Amino acid sequence: MPNIIRNPGFRSRKITEKLPETKKIVLSVILYFPGVRCANMNFYRINHNFNLNVFRDDHNLDLKRGDRVVIKTTNCMEAGTVVCCLGSDEKFSDLLKHNHDSNLDNVKINDANIRKFFYIYKKFDEQDFITEKENRDKEAAAFTTAADLIRQYGLDMALVSVHIFFDNSKVLFNYTSEHRVDFREMLRDLTSRFRSRIELRQIGIRDKSRIIGGYGICGRQICCHNLKCNFNSITIKMVKNQNMPLNTMKISGTCGRLMCCIRYEYDSYMQIQKNMPRPRDLVLYNNSEWEVTGINVQTGAITLKDREGNVKNIDSNTPYKIKKSGFRPDDMNNYLNMADEEIEKLEDK
Repeated sequence: MPNIIRNPGFRSRKITEKLPETKKIVLSVILYFPGVRCANMNFYRINHNFNLNVFRDDHNLDLKRGDRVVIKTTNCMEAGTVVCCLGSDEKFSDLLKHNHDSNLDNVKINDANIRKFFYIYKKFDEQDFITEKENRDKEAAAFTTAADLIRQYGLDMALVSVHIFFDNSKVLFNYTSEHRVDFREMLRDLTSRFRSRIELRQIGIRDKSRIIGGYGICGRQICCHNLKCNFNSITIKMVKNQNMPLNTMKISGTCGRLMCCIRYEYDSYMQIQKNMPRPRDLVLYNNSEWEVTGINVQTGAITLKDREGNVKNIDSNTPYKIKKSGFRPDDMNNYLNMADEEIEKLEDK
């Protein structure tokens, strides 16, 4: 079989129709790259305008983390930063098949967009850095102009950011509002002033925090801004499974929703807890019966108590045998201090 795929057209739609989803994704990636030597193609995760997606490199650019690149998306050229290399087409395919990382969810989503020619155009040169700086200066001026127009027309909207695409083909205005806004007159003014495509995009409170940034209760930059991760659903069930207190001040981020790190650490907690007993389990340790009163996933410590009330801490690697699983209801009594509707407000499904 030749290592160059020629004229695939859109036959991949028929070929992949009856395949499992994972194989369908991998095959679609290959068939939609006409004339590409697959052995020389690498995939990179790239951050661009606070989005995190996968792009292909057909030119063997040998990129490293932090490199600035010009990328081609669906509609225009953008500037982006390399986050990591996902490897060649074979390694990338294997990564999709064995995807256990929640941060790789965007790979599956973006994979459909690879058909729309998401690729790395070139590495930044000196002129590109100058162009990017000019665009940042234009964005600051555009922000002031748009804010003045919002006040002039009395619109109930809060401008968050302005993004000018690298090729100056479009100007994106991100804003927040509690309801729909009729900004048609403002849009006409912006179009006449900038002589470019204008998009006014209403974003949610989580997107606002990701763009603006800030610091969480841990003292570090908030994850969505610092790590450039994509948003995934976060639920109260994840909080309970990590034995976190249902205190709104401790589990909500600057956006008022559940903290992103709850989702990020969830899979690791579930994997570790599979090899640990649960509270109220009865275990045999040193030929005597103990009740599990608590576990610490981070340290791997298990707290035991015998019938005389003696308490002992052991490591999860210490030999023991579960004699009887304790009765574990839904434990809702532990959370009665928080109303159900207050909990639901924190979720962002």
